Amino acid sequence: MRAHNVPNFPDPDSRGNIVASAGAESNSDPAFAAAEKACASLNPGGSQAGTAESSAVLQQDLKLAQCMRAHGVPNFPDPQSRPGVIAEWNFSGTNINVNSPQFQAAEKACQSLNNSPTFPGT
Repeated sequence: MRAHNVPNFPDPDSRGNIVASAGAESNSDPAFAAAEKACASLNPGGSQAGTAESSAVLQQDLKLAQCMRAHGVPNFPDPQSRPGVIAEWNFSGTNINVNSPQFQAAEKACQSLNNSPTFPGT
């Protein structure tokens, strides 16, 4: 994906899942769509939506979003899934300040629910 003009495409996590975070390219981006098509043969699972593991990851990420909202970040979005990406966080239009004391406190309180090596939004 990076070789096809998607420079910020994340590496898979320890389970082989691609978990995109804030600032990640969107499948509505023409460059992303072209790269996804060019790399389709390299995606071992094709669409991973529907597998038990990806469903569990998405459910865990939904719990993370609920926790963040419950701990003072009311605009924290729910993750979305799409072919090849189990959970994608879209923070556009949320006006979330990841450096605010509220966000930092919520991040600490909800860290145990995080599936990703980095916290969504940071």
